[in-house]
Amino acid sequence: MQAPQTESPSEFTTSAVLTAYKALPESLRPFYAHIHCGSAAIVAALGLTAEDNNVLETAVKAIGDLADDAEAFDRDAAAESGTLADMIRELAGTLGDDSNPLVVSLDVIWGAISSSSIVTGADPDDDEDPIEHYLYDNSDLTGLMGAYWDLQGVLEIMFGELGMNADFRGSLIELPTEAASVAELNKSLQRLSSSSRACFAWCHNRIVSVLRDLSNDDPKVLEKNLESSGIQPLFIPAVLRQFNESRTASDVLAAVSRRFSPFDRELDAVFEQFWNLQRAVSQKADHPARVALALLVSALAAMLDCRPEDIDSRASSRLAESDDLAASDRGLALHLAGIVAGVELVESDDPVMQMCRSFDEACESAEANQDICLPLSCALTAVNHFLKDEAAAKEHFKKLHLADATTETFLPSLATLSEFLVHHTPEKDDGSLLKKHFAPVIEGDYDGPTAGEHYAKLLSETLSRMDEESRALFTASFLTLGYLMSGIFARTPEEIEEFFKQAFPGFIVDPIIAMCMSILPAASKLAVEATEKMEAATA
Repeated sequence: MQAPQTESPSEFTTSAVLTAYKALPESLRPFYAHIHCGSAAIVAALGLTAEDNNVLETAVKAIGDLADDAEAFDRDAAAESGTLADMIRELAGTLGDDSNPLVVSLDVIWGAISSSSIVTGADPDDDEDPIEHYLYDNSDLTGLMGAYWDLQGVLEIMFGELGMNADFRGSLIELPTEAASVAELNKSLQRLSSSSRACFAWCHNRIVSVLRDLSNDDPKVLEKNLESSGIQPLFIPAVLRQFNESRTASDVLAAVSRRFSPFDRELDAVFEQFWNLQRAVSQKADHPARVALALLVSALAAMLDCRPEDIDSRASSRLAESDDLAASDRGLALHLAGIVAGVELVESDDPVMQMCRSFDEACESAEANQDICLPLSCALTAVNHFLKDEAAAKEHFKKLHLADATTETFLPSLATLSEFLVHHTPEKDDGSLLKKHFAPVIEGDYDGPTAGEHYAKLLSETLSRMDEESRALFTASFLTLGYLMSGIFARTPEEIEEFFKQAFPGFIVDPIIAMCMSILPAASKLAVEATEKMEAATA
């Protein structure tokens, strides 16, 4: 995964970093310097270099000007005084958006660390953080652990889960920073077999046609949608250039594209041709065919307001085709583009995607949407942490009269909620949303029962407007979450607080506890309604 850089190298300089650093409040400068220098030291300790990565090289060069301030920061004292968590939140809030050179620096450093062989080669089933393990095993590096934790803390507050801090938020797609020109594309296609060349031309031109229709063939419309999408700003110029290059290329490739039709052969043969093309262009990450389709897929995602993985499912509900054959043709082209671009598209009839669409249509406002999803996201994180303690989880299962249940019993429902929340991540710059939920608790002006009643009412009314299948899927998943949440809150207040500190390290936990508690009345209400419905059906 390419580090999510947010400015082009030509704009990102050491001078820009230092200017942004001096603009920080004086009280936060040593703390930022500690994170920047400590994290960059981890990059060096991992044996990583900034070769061919100008952004990382610039971020590393800034160390010389920040080192004295970094050395002056006493992290142990900040932790012991209880001010460290406040400093993490204050710095994240002060940095603003991801155009800030300091954010660019932290992003590219994090990207280098997370793409190191120690991370990518780690056992995916091992819950231990491979970087923490590496730093602990090397006693001379253990002192860098604090910078690593603080780097994660700041980025998580700004961007949510770091796994989501990708080239396109919520997606596994890897994007280039340069578009494929018509000449480059044409030259690379000459090296393909005639069948692969025709297959690519058909796919490319079909996608360009859809994109031109969605954007009214206006790059400014596309640019506006890109700016409000989940794509990292660094890649927007490349997407716009690719749109312009591909509009020209579609004329050049028109004759070749007509030599391929997915309906002239069996479906298995069609997909065999797709994979032949994928193998031919995947030898190089910067192959012009892969570059073009990756950028065009991202453009479509921006126009359809979804992740690249969801372009087929979203297109099926947004685009009208002249007949079923045309719709199938478009769907196959989108799937080929996904294969070449390296993302697996969600099927248009995927029940979770249908649930997402139904939920979005049922919500009366974006505020209501987030009022439901932010507490839900906190609760899901807490429950996933709860399930790591197998003994405690098993004891809770017995109390629910589910003695034969295991953790795996509940994973499908939790996976449904997790996928749902991928599409409902709060905007990273929406400070008002966090303030709305956190401030009343921090200021001592929080009414728990009233908040719980409000959440239950809001969720119930929203569910009532969803289609029956989506409502049933959401309800079943939410009830599973509620059952497991009750195990967390069956503990003493002290145990609950300690649990949430472990589940949400570096955060003030009182507001998170309050948000998680607010979903319990909703779970109880849905459980009663589900029971009444079952009794009525069997009466």
